Amino acid sequence: MMFPQASLVDRLAIFIPLVLLWLSSFRAQAQAIAKCWVFSPVVDEASVRAEVSTVSTVEPGTSRQLWSVSSRVTWDRPQTLGSDGAYAVSVLRMPSFQAPQFCTMEENEVLVHTEEHTFTGLDFGFLYEFTVFVLNGTSMAKSLVGVSKGFGTPDCFQATADREFCRGAVVQSAGAPIEPRLESQCQQENSALITARLSWEPPIQLNGHITAYKLQYSEPDAPPGTLPEVVTAMPESTTPEGRVTTDLRNMTLGSSYTVLISAFVIDPEDGSFKEGLQVELKFRITRTTTNVPICPKPVPTTPPPPTAPPMITTPPPKRRPNASAQQPTPAEKPQKPGNGGTHRPGHTPTRPSHEHHQPTTVSTTKGDVKEKPVPTSKKAGIAIAACLVSLGIICAVVMIVLHVVKGKMSKKPRPDTKGAQKGKKTTTSPA
Repeated sequence: MMFPQASLVDRLAIFIPLVLLWLSSFRAQAQAIAKCWVFSPVVDEASVRAEVSTVSTVEPGTSRQLWSVSSRVTWDRPQTLGSDGAYAVSVLRMPSFQAPQFCTMEENEVLVHTEEHTFTGLDFGFLYEFTVFVLNGTSMAKSLVGVSKGFGTPDCFQATADREFCRGAVVQSAGAPIEPRLESQCQQENSALITARLSWEPPIQLNGHITAYKLQYSEPDAPPGTLPEVVTAMPESTTPEGRVTTDLRNMTLGSSYTVLISAFVIDPEDGSFKEGLQVELKFRITRTTTNVPICPKPVPTTPPPPTAPPMITTPPPKRRPNASAQQPTPAEKPQKPGNGGTHRPGHTPTRPSHEHHQPTTVSTTKGDVKEKPVPTSKKAGIAIAACLVSLGIICAVVMIVLHVVKGKMSKKPRPDTKGAQKGKKTTTSPA
Protein backbone atom coordinates (compact mmCIF):
# COMPACT_ATOMS: atom_id res chain seq x y z
CA MET A 1 0.00 0.00 0.00
CA MET A 2 1.44 3.37 -1.01
CA PHE A 3 0.90 6.35 1.25
CA PRO A 4 0.44 9.78 -0.34
CA GLN A 5 3.38 12.10 0.04
CA ALA A 6 2.99 14.92 2.58
CA SER A 7 2.40 18.29 1.07
CA LEU A 8 4.61 21.31 1.69
CA VAL A 9 2.07 22.79 4.11
CA ASP A 10 2.03 19.60 6.21
CA ARG A 11 5.81 19.54 6.34
CA LEU A 12 5.95 23.16 7.44
CA ALA A 13 3.29 22.48 10.09
CA ILE A 14 5.64 19.91 11.62
CA PHE A 15 8.90 21.76 11.10
CA ILE A 16 7.90 25.24 12.30
CA PRO A 17 6.91 24.18 15.88
CA LEU A 18 10.22 22.33 16.26
CA VAL A 19 12.12 25.43 15.18
CA LEU A 20 10.15 27.61 17.57
CA LEU A 21 10.77 25.18 20.43
CA TRP A 22 14.50 25.19 19.73
CA LEU A 23 14.56 28.98 19.50
CA SER A 24 12.74 29.31 22.83
CA SER A 25 15.22 27.01 24.59
CA PHE A 26 18.12 28.80 22.92
CA ARG A 27 16.65 32.14 23.97
CA ALA A 28 16.43 30.97 27.59
CA GLN A 29 20.05 29.83 27.47
CA ALA A 30 21.06 33.06 25.78
CA GLN A 31 19.30 35.12 28.44
CA ALA A 32 21.01 33.10 31.17
CA ILE A 33 24.41 33.50 29.51
CA ALA A 34 23.74 37.21 29.05
CA LYS A 35 23.54 37.52 32.83
CA CYS A 36 26.97 35.89 33.19
CA TRP A 37 30.15 37.71 33.87
CA VAL A 38 31.85 36.25 30.81
CA PHE A 39 35.26 37.94 31.18
CA SER A 40 35.38 37.67 34.97
CA PRO A 41 38.58 36.85 36.85
CA VAL A 42 38.97 33.22 37.94
CA VAL A 43 40.14 31.85 41.27
CA ASP A 44 43.40 29.92 41.09
CA GLU A 45 42.62 26.24 41.72
CA ALA A 46 46.00 25.64 43.36
CA SER A 47 45.19 28.20 46.02
CA VAL A 48 42.09 26.39 47.30
CA ARG A 49 42.74 24.69 50.66
CA ALA A 50 40.36 22.67 52.85
CA GLU A 51 40.92 22.05 56.57
CA VAL A 52 38.72 19.43 58.23
CA SER A 53 38.01 19.30 61.98
CA THR A 54 35.73 17.35 64.32
CA VAL A 55 32.97 19.13 66.24
CA SER A 56 31.48 17.76 69.46
CA THR A 57 28.06 18.79 70.74
CA VAL A 58 25.56 17.50 73.32
CA GLU A 59 22.05 16.49 72.31
CA PRO A 60 19.52 18.89 73.85
CA GLY A 61 17.64 17.40 76.79
CA THR A 62 20.02 14.42 77.07
CA SER A 63 23.64 13.79 77.93
CA ARG A 64 24.34 11.99 74.66
CA GLN A 65 27.37 13.30 72.82
CA LEU A 66 27.02 14.07 69.12
CA TRP A 67 29.80 14.43 66.58
CA SER A 68 30.06 16.10 63.19
CA VAL A 69 32.65 17.41 60.75
CA SER A 70 33.34 21.00 59.73
CA SER A 71 35.51 22.15 56.85
CA ARG A 72 37.15 25.56 56.56
CA VAL A 73 37.92 26.35 52.91
CA THR A 74 40.21 29.22 51.90
CA TRP A 75 41.44 30.56 48.54
CA ASP A 76 43.43 33.47 47.16
CA ARG A 77 41.76 36.58 45.78
CA PRO A 78 42.16 37.12 42.02
CA GLN A 79 44.41 40.10 41.26
CA THR A 80 41.98 41.69 38.78
CA LEU A 81 38.95 41.41 41.05
CA GLY A 82 37.68 44.81 42.20
CA SER A 83 36.71 45.84 45.69
CA ASP A 84 33.06 45.06 45.00
CA GLY A 85 33.79 41.44 44.11
CA ALA A 86 32.10 38.56 45.91
CA TYR A 87 31.88 34.76 45.71
CA ALA A 88 29.23 32.05 45.44
CA VAL A 89 30.44 28.90 47.24
CA SER A 90 28.89 25.47 47.75
CA VAL A 91 29.81 21.97 48.90
CA LEU A 92 28.16 18.73 47.73
CA ARG A 93 28.70 15.02 48.32
CA MET A 94 30.49 13.18 45.55
CA PRO A 95 29.27 11.95 43.18
CA SER A 96 26.67 14.68 42.71
CA PHE A 97 23.93 14.31 40.10
CA GLN A 98 22.55 17.83 40.50
CA ALA A 99 22.43 19.72 37.21
CA PRO A 100 24.25 23.08 37.38
CA GLN A 101 22.44 26.35 36.70
CA PHE A 102 24.34 28.73 34.49
CA CYS A 103 25.07 32.21 35.76
CA THR A 104 22.41 32.19 38.49
CA MET A 105 22.68 31.64 42.21
CA GLU A 106 21.60 28.15 43.25
CA GLU A 107 19.80 27.18 46.44
CA ASN A 108 22.80 25.39 47.91
CA GLU A 109 25.19 28.26 47.22
CA VAL A 110 26.23 30.81 49.81
CA LEU A 111 27.19 34.42 49.08
CA VAL A 112 30.44 35.44 50.80
CA HIS A 113 32.59 38.56 50.51
CA THR A 114 35.82 37.14 51.92
CA GLU A 115 38.21 34.47 50.72
CA GLU A 116 37.15 31.84 53.25
CA HIS A 117 34.09 29.96 54.42
CA THR A 118 33.36 27.21 56.96
CA PHE A 119 30.89 24.42 56.18
CA THR A 120 29.39 22.59 59.16
CA GLY A 121 27.28 19.49 59.66
CA LEU A 122 29.30 17.24 57.34
CA ASP A 123 29.27 13.44 57.80
CA PHE A 124 32.22 11.15 58.53
CA GLY A 125 33.67 8.96 55.80
CA PHE A 126 32.42 10.85 52.73
CA LEU A 127 33.96 12.62 49.75
CA TYR A 128 32.87 16.23 49.19
CA GLU A 129 33.37 18.72 46.36
CA PHE A 130 33.84 22.43 47.02
CA THR A 131 33.00 24.90 44.22
CA VAL A 132 33.55 28.68 44.08
CA PHE A 133 32.27 31.21 41.49
CA VAL A 134 33.20 34.87 41.24
CA LEU A 135 30.39 37.47 41.49
CA ASN A 136 30.17 41.10 40.47
CA GLY A 137 29.02 42.86 43.65
CA THR A 138 27.31 45.65 41.69
CA SER A 139 25.36 43.74 39.01
CA MET A 140 25.44 40.35 40.84
CA ALA A 141 26.57 38.76 37.57
CA LYS A 142 28.07 35.30 38.13
CA SER A 143 31.14 33.95 36.39
CA LEU A 144 30.53 31.39 33.67
CA VAL A 145 33.24 29.01 34.94
CA GLY A 146 33.86 27.97 38.55
CA VAL A 147 36.70 26.21 40.33
CA SER A 148 36.16 22.92 42.21
CA LYS A 149 38.24 20.95 44.67
CA GLY A 150 37.49 17.63 46.35
CA PHE A 151 38.25 16.61 49.92
CA GLY A 152 37.34 13.76 52.26
CA THR A 153 36.16 13.61 55.84
CA PRO A 154 37.91 11.34 58.38
CA ASP A 155 36.81 7.98 59.72
CA CYS A 156 34.29 8.21 62.52
CA PHE A 157 36.05 5.95 65.04
CA GLN A 158 39.48 7.39 64.32
CA ALA A 159 38.19 10.91 64.97
CA THR A 160 35.87 10.26 67.93
CA ALA A 161 36.71 6.83 69.45
CA ASP A 162 32.96 6.58 70.14
CA ARG A 163 31.79 3.09 69.10
CA GLU A 164 28.16 3.68 70.04
CA PHE A 165 27.84 6.84 67.97
CA CYS A 166 29.73 5.45 64.96
CA ARG A 167 27.52 2.34 64.76
CA GLY A 168 24.55 4.54 63.91
CA ALA A 169 26.39 6.94 61.59
CA VAL A 170 26.15 6.69 57.81
CA VAL A 171 29.19 6.11 55.61
CA GLN A 172 29.86 6.23 51.88
CA SER A 173 31.38 2.73 51.51
CA ALA A 174 33.18 1.45 54.64
CA GLY A 175 35.03 2.85 57.60
CA ALA A 176 38.65 2.07 58.39
CA PRO A 177 39.67 -1.17 60.16
CA ILE A 178 40.06 -0.74 63.91
CA GLU A 179 43.14 -1.08 66.12
CA PRO A 180 45.66 -2.82 63.84
CA ARG A 181 48.74 -4.29 65.51
CA LEU A 182 51.71 -6.61 65.02
CA GLU A 183 50.87 -9.94 66.62
CA SER A 184 54.05 -11.99 66.17
CA GLN A 185 57.22 -12.53 64.15
CA CYS A 186 58.85 -15.77 63.03
CA GLN A 187 61.93 -16.64 61.02
CA GLN A 188 61.41 -18.42 57.75
CA GLU A 189 63.11 -21.81 57.47
CA ASN A 190 66.62 -21.76 55.96
CA SER A 191 66.42 -17.99 55.54
CA ALA A 192 67.10 -14.76 57.41
CA LEU A 193 63.79 -13.26 56.31
CA ILE A 194 60.92 -12.71 58.73
CA THR A 195 57.20 -13.38 58.49
CA ALA A 196 55.10 -10.83 60.38
CA ARG A 197 51.55 -11.61 61.49
CA LEU A 198 49.17 -8.63 61.64
CA SER A 199 45.65 -8.40 63.02
CA TRP A 200 42.84 -5.84 63.17
CA GLU A 201 39.14 -5.50 63.90
CA PRO A 202 36.55 -5.09 61.11
CA PRO A 203 35.24 -1.57 60.47
CA ILE A 204 32.29 -0.36 62.52
CA GLN A 205 30.67 1.58 59.65
CA LEU A 206 29.68 -0.49 56.65
CA ASN A 207 27.56 0.23 53.59
CA GLY A 208 27.57 -3.25 52.08
CA HIS A 209 29.26 -6.63 52.57
CA ILE A 210 33.04 -6.99 53.06
CA THR A 211 34.61 -9.22 50.40
CA ALA A 212 38.34 -8.74 51.10
CA TYR A 213 40.96 -6.54 52.77
CA LYS A 214 43.85 -4.82 51.01
CA LEU A 215 47.25 -4.36 52.66
CA GLN A 216 49.59 -1.95 50.89
CA TYR A 217 53.23 -1.37 51.87
CA SER A 218 56.60 -0.57 50.30
CA GLU A 219 60.05 -2.03 50.82
CA PRO A 220 62.34 0.16 52.97
CA ASP A 221 65.07 0.47 50.31
CA ALA A 222 62.78 0.66 47.29
CA PRO A 223 63.72 3.40 44.80
CA PRO A 224 61.30 6.29 44.23
CA GLY A 225 58.44 5.45 41.92
CA THR A 226 58.38 1.75 42.85
CA LEU A 227 54.87 0.37 43.08
CA PRO A 228 53.95 -0.77 46.59
CA GLU A 229 53.36 -4.39 47.50
CA VAL A 230 49.69 -5.36 47.72
CA VAL A 231 48.47 -8.31 49.79
CA THR A 232 44.87 -9.49 49.98
CA ALA A 233 43.37 -10.93 53.16
CA MET A 234 40.08 -12.77 53.41
CA PRO A 235 37.55 -11.67 56.05
CA GLU A 236 36.97 -15.29 57.13
CA SER A 237 40.48 -15.67 58.65
CA THR A 238 39.60 -14.46 62.12
CA THR A 239 40.67 -15.24 65.67
CA PRO A 240 38.30 -16.27 68.48
CA GLU A 241 38.21 -12.59 69.49
CA GLY A 242 36.91 -11.64 66.03
CA ARG A 243 40.14 -10.05 64.76
CA VAL A 244 41.15 -10.58 61.15
CA THR A 245 44.70 -11.93 60.68
CA THR A 246 47.15 -12.21 57.79
CA ASP A 247 50.87 -12.86 57.29
CA LEU A 248 53.39 -10.64 55.50
CA ARG A 249 56.36 -12.70 54.28
CA ASN A 250 59.93 -11.84 53.31
CA MET A 251 60.32 -8.93 55.73
CA THR A 252 63.90 -7.66 56.27
CA LEU A 253 65.59 -7.71 59.67
CA GLY A 254 65.79 -4.32 61.40
CA SER A 255 63.55 -2.58 58.84
CA SER A 256 60.58 -0.33 59.52
CA TYR A 257 57.35 -0.72 57.57
CA THR A 258 54.18 1.31 57.12
CA VAL A 259 51.11 -0.70 56.10
CA LEU A 260 47.83 0.78 54.89
CA ILE A 261 44.83 -1.50 55.50
CA SER A 262 41.41 -0.99 53.89
CA ALA A 263 38.28 -3.06 53.23
CA PHE A 264 36.52 -3.75 49.94
CA VAL A 265 32.72 -3.89 50.06
CA ILE A 266 29.96 -4.60 47.56
CA ASP A 267 27.64 -1.63 47.11
CA PRO A 268 24.05 -2.81 47.83
CA GLU A 269 22.62 -0.37 45.26
CA ASP A 270 24.60 -1.13 42.09
CA GLY A 271 26.64 -4.21 43.11
CA SER A 272 30.01 -2.54 42.41
CA PHE A 273 33.18 -3.02 44.46
CA LYS A 274 34.24 0.00 46.49
CA GLU A 275 37.23 0.58 48.73
CA GLY A 276 36.72 1.95 52.22
CA LEU A 277 38.85 4.24 54.35
CA GLN A 278 42.42 3.27 55.25
CA VAL A 279 44.10 2.79 58.60
CA GLU A 280 47.85 3.10 58.99
CA LEU A 281 50.06 0.69 60.95
CA LYS A 282 53.78 1.29 61.58
CA PHE A 283 56.04 -1.43 63.01
CA ARG A 284 59.69 -2.47 63.06
CA ILE A 285 61.14 -5.91 62.40
CA THR A 286 63.53 -7.28 65.02
CA ARG A 287 67.24 -6.72 64.41
CA THR A 288 68.40 -10.24 65.33
CA THR A 289 66.94 -13.71 65.13
CA THR A 290 68.14 -14.78 68.57
CA ASN A 291 64.74 -15.00 70.23
CA VAL A 292 62.67 -15.34 67.08
CA PRO A 293 61.06 -18.79 66.61
CA ILE A 294 61.11 -20.69 63.36
CA CYS A 295 57.88 -20.41 61.39
CA PRO A 296 55.85 -23.62 61.49
CA LYS A 297 55.65 -25.54 58.28
CA PRO A 298 52.37 -25.19 56.45
CA VAL A 299 50.24 -28.28 56.60
CA PRO A 300 50.32 -29.86 53.12
CA THR A 301 46.96 -30.36 51.56
CA THR A 302 47.25 -33.65 49.67
CA PRO A 303 44.37 -34.80 47.54
CA PRO A 304 42.52 -37.92 48.71
CA PRO A 305 43.62 -41.26 47.16
CA PRO A 306 41.73 -42.33 44.08
CA THR A 307 38.84 -44.65 44.73
CA ALA A 308 37.62 -47.50 42.57
CA PRO A 309 34.69 -46.70 40.30
CA PRO A 310 31.37 -47.89 41.65
CA MET A 311 29.95 -51.18 40.40
CA ILE A 312 27.31 -50.67 37.76
CA THR A 313 24.30 -52.79 38.51
CA THR A 314 20.99 -53.21 36.78
CA PRO A 315 18.50 -50.71 38.18
CA PRO A 316 15.62 -52.18 40.16
CA PRO A 317 12.35 -52.70 38.33
CA LYS A 318 9.94 -49.82 38.25
CA ARG A 319 6.86 -50.29 40.34
CA ARG A 320 3.43 -48.84 40.10
CA PRO A 321 2.47 -46.02 42.51
CA ASN A 322 0.21 -48.46 44.41
CA ALA A 323 2.89 -50.58 46.02
CA SER A 324 0.38 -52.49 48.13
CA ALA A 325 -1.06 -54.24 45.08
CA GLN A 326 1.63 -56.80 44.32
CA GLN A 327 1.72 -58.08 40.73
CA PRO A 328 1.62 -61.88 40.43
CA THR A 329 4.74 -63.61 39.20
CA PRO A 330 4.77 -66.42 36.65
CA ALA A 331 5.32 -68.86 39.52
CA GLU A 332 2.23 -67.53 41.25
CA LYS A 333 -0.45 -67.26 38.60
CA PRO A 334 -3.91 -66.73 40.00
CA GLN A 335 -6.09 -69.82 39.80
CA LYS A 336 -9.19 -69.68 37.72
CA PRO A 337 -12.32 -69.67 39.80
CA GLY A 338 -14.06 -72.98 40.00
CA ASN A 339 -17.70 -73.81 40.18
CA GLY A 340 -17.80 -73.03 43.83
CA GLY A 341 -17.06 -69.29 43.59
CA THR A 342 -16.25 -66.31 41.42
CA HIS A 343 -12.97 -64.39 41.15
CA ARG A 344 -13.10 -60.68 42.02
CA PRO A 345 -10.58 -58.19 40.63
CA GLY A 346 -7.95 -57.20 43.19
CA HIS A 347 -8.81 -60.21 45.37
CA THR A 348 -6.00 -62.71 46.00
CA PRO A 349 -7.24 -66.25 46.50
CA THR A 350 -6.36 -67.61 49.89
CA ARG A 351 -4.13 -70.62 50.08
CA PRO A 352 -4.61 -73.56 52.38
CA SER A 353 -3.10 -73.13 55.78
CA HIS A 354 -0.76 -76.13 55.32
CA GLU A 355 1.02 -74.41 52.35
CA HIS A 356 4.08 -72.40 53.37
CA HIS A 357 4.07 -68.95 51.72
CA GLN A 358 7.45 -67.51 50.69
CA PRO A 359 7.83 -63.92 49.43
CA THR A 360 8.90 -63.41 45.85
CA THR A 361 12.25 -61.57 45.48
CA VAL A 362 13.78 -60.01 42.38
CA SER A 363 17.56 -60.17 42.04
CA THR A 364 19.32 -57.16 40.49
CA THR A 365 22.61 -58.98 39.85
CA LYS A 366 23.61 -59.16 36.19
CA GLY A 367 22.76 -62.53 34.66
CA ASP A 368 20.33 -63.46 37.41
CA VAL A 369 17.36 -61.28 36.59
CA LYS A 370 14.09 -63.13 36.90
CA GLU A 371 11.30 -62.67 34.41
CA LYS A 372 8.89 -59.92 35.31
CA PRO A 373 5.21 -59.87 34.39
CA VAL A 374 4.10 -57.42 31.75
CA PRO A 375 2.26 -54.48 33.37
CA THR A 376 -1.35 -53.85 32.54
CA SER A 377 -0.52 -50.60 30.72
CA LYS A 378 1.83 -52.46 28.36
CA LYS A 379 -0.85 -55.08 27.67
CA ALA A 380 -3.31 -52.36 26.78
CA GLY A 381 -0.76 -50.74 24.47
CA ILE A 382 -0.10 -54.02 22.66
CA ALA A 383 -3.83 -54.61 22.19
CA ILE A 384 -4.36 -51.12 20.78
CA ALA A 385 -1.45 -51.54 18.37
CA ALA A 386 -2.83 -54.86 17.17
CA CYS A 387 -6.25 -53.28 16.56
CA LEU A 388 -4.70 -50.48 14.56
CA VAL A 389 -2.71 -52.90 12.40
CA SER A 390 -5.80 -55.02 11.76
CA LEU A 391 -7.83 -51.94 10.88
CA GLY A 392 -5.15 -50.86 8.42
CA ILE A 393 -5.13 -54.25 6.72
CA ILE A 394 -8.92 -54.25 6.42
CA CYS A 395 -8.91 -50.75 4.92
CA ALA A 396 -6.24 -51.75 2.39
CA VAL A 397 -8.24 -54.85 1.31
CA VAL A 398 -11.41 -52.78 0.91
CA MET A 399 -9.61 -50.20 -1.21
CA ILE A 400 -8.17 -52.90 -3.45
CA VAL A 401 -11.61 -54.48 -3.95
CA LEU A 402 -13.19 -51.14 -4.77
CA HIS A 403 -10.46 -50.42 -7.27
CA VAL A 404 -11.01 -53.74 -9.07
CA VAL A 405 -14.79 -53.28 -9.19
CA LYS A 406 -14.43 -49.76 -10.52
CA GLY A 407 -12.08 -50.95 -13.24
CA LYS A 408 -14.54 -53.62 -14.41
CA MET A 409 -17.47 -51.21 -14.44
CA SER A 410 -15.56 -48.67 -16.48
CA LYS A 411 -14.91 -51.16 -19.31
CA LYS A 412 -17.60 -50.92 -22.13
CA PRO A 413 -17.92 -52.99 -25.38
CA ARG A 414 -16.25 -51.26 -28.34
CA PRO A 415 -18.38 -50.64 -31.49
CA ASP A 416 -17.61 -52.64 -34.63
CA THR A 417 -15.92 -49.97 -36.63
CA LYS A 418 -14.74 -52.30 -39.33
CA GLY A 419 -18.26 -53.37 -40.41
CA ALA A 420 -19.44 -49.80 -40.40
CA GLN A 421 -16.59 -48.84 -42.63
CA LYS A 422 -17.45 -51.61 -45.10
CA GLY A 423 -21.09 -50.59 -45.52
CA LYS A 424 -20.43 -46.91 -45.60
CA LYS A 425 -20.97 -45.20 -48.89
CA THR A 426 -18.92 -42.33 -50.03
CA THR A 427 -20.57 -39.52 -51.94
CA THR A 428 -19.04 -36.63 -53.73
CA SER A 429 -20.54 -33.23 -53.26
CA PRO A 430 -21.60 -31.43 -56.43
CA ALA A 431 -19.36 -28.69 -57.62
